[in-house]
Amino acid sequence: MGKIFIKRDKACYTPNCKANKAKTKFPDDMNYCPYCAQPLDYVCINHGCFNQVDGPNELCQKCEAEKEEAKENRNENMKKAGRFGLAAVAVVAVPFKDAIIEGGKVAFKAIVKK
Repeated sequence: MGKIFIKRDKACYTPNCKANKAKTKFPDDMNYCPYCAQPLDYVCINHGCFNQVDGPNELCQKCEAEKEEAKENRNENMKKAGRFGLAAVAVVAVPFKDAIIEGGKVAFKAIVKK
């Protein structure tokens, strides 16, 4: 089995460092800033976010909350779309119910004959 790779970014938090002002992110294997030689800290992996991360989390609390909110919105939209789709099928199926029933009977007879 292969190793599980978790992408972690690091950044320099020294206020007057060139890397901090440019919000430059460094790979996980670097431990010290190449500009000021200060230790690097883990940062949020979300693009454009430069918040420091505590512990094993990959996203900061703000980005994690935004991700959860987007997930809830996506689930609500799927439920609404499902209700709309079911209503549309019901509206289309009602006028053709005799044809649908007849087609089901023919399919059932074909299956039973085999």
